Amino acid sequence: MKETIYTKYSTERARKYRIKTAIYFEDGVRSVEKVAMTGEAKLHVDGLDRICRDLSEIYRDRYEVSACRCGDGVADFPYHEGITLAQQMDRKLAEGDAEGFVELLASYKERTFPTEKLHGFTMSEDFSVRFGAESFPEGTKSLPVSDIDMTFDNIIVDDTGKWNLIDYEWTFSFDVPADYILYRAITQYVNFGDRGEKIRVEEILARCEIGPTEREAFGRMDAAFLTFVQQGAQVLPDLQKTSGRMETDIRKGAQQGIGMAQIFYDRGSGFSEEASERVNPPASETGECEFRIPVDPGLRLVRIDPADHSCILEILSCETVDAAGRRRDLKYRTNGHHIKGNLYAFPTSDPQILPSAWKSDAEQIVLRYRIC
Repeated sequence: MKETIYTKYSTERARKYRIKTAIYFEDGVRSVEKVAMTGEAKLHVDGLDRICRDLSEIYRDRYEVSACRCGDGVADFPYHEGITLAQQMDRKLAEGDAEGFVELLASYKERTFPTEKLHGFTMSEDFSVRFGAESFPEGTKSLPVSDIDMTFDNIIVDDTGKWNLIDYEWTFSFDVPADYILYRAITQYVNFGDRGEKIRVEEILARCEIGPTEREAFGRMDAAFLTFVQQGAQVLPDLQKTSGRMETDIRKGAQQGIGMAQIFYDRGSGFSEEASERVNPPASETGECEFRIPVDPGLRLVRIDPADHSCILEILSCETVDAAGRRRDLKYRTNGHHIKGNLYAFPTSDPQILPSAWKSDAEQIVLRYRIC
């Protein structure tokens, strides 16, 4: 029997890019499936087969590009076991191994930007439509095909040491500055979780010779690309700038109520479905939910996914409790948009809260929140 163990709906996009991503378990085997949610999105999904071939040609002997079978708006992929490059880098940070961290970053650059494949960047209409009419210094390089989502989380290193490339949906055959791919990988890594407390994004970008001018241009590219992908699909950042009201996907998410929550435990192998539990969080009459998560010596990180749909969330408290009952406030990060105070909006079907840096005497992490 085919069992669904993970589902994500990308409804914050324009109709021609809306897809569902699911992970299935059947006959002892996991698989990944991307499905067009609209008729217009079938072309986007069916194009993944060509992208797989193009990337495989560039990255032969460098990456194993996740094999793809496409047809009628459905794309099937194998599920890759292993740990992500981001998790490997996390270990180096946790161990204080700066040299090892730099070596991993250097290996990523060497694999991702093969010198023999790079050529001079040429501006095109396709580029300006998606990323804006930016200008770049002479000598800017590009790859023949550019996967702008080659983030450290999208690279899975298996037990043979092979680097597997997954989730290559946003790949383009026109020129894109190679350093933009590197910029996105670094900024997304540092700005998520508790990593920003250990490393500074400016320092890593400077080490990679991405200066302030390029950072500003790449930041504008990110904003332009987000606008292109949304193309009229109203999501939270736009709503904050206009009416200040919560509409479309966010409102629909609120109507769904609390829904199913999931807690992930990282004891050295990163976050995974296997090391997680799904729960229906009990709620008080006022809608408050509380999680009490035991802390053991092997627990490195914990991630709470408070709902399985887009929502607006008020984080009432996040703290630790020791054996004597003493409580301490605990820092946390989210993948949501901060509105004000402790109020966050999550225009994603996978909202996440990551408590961090608890003290060694902590016995419990206590998180209280309310879905508005």
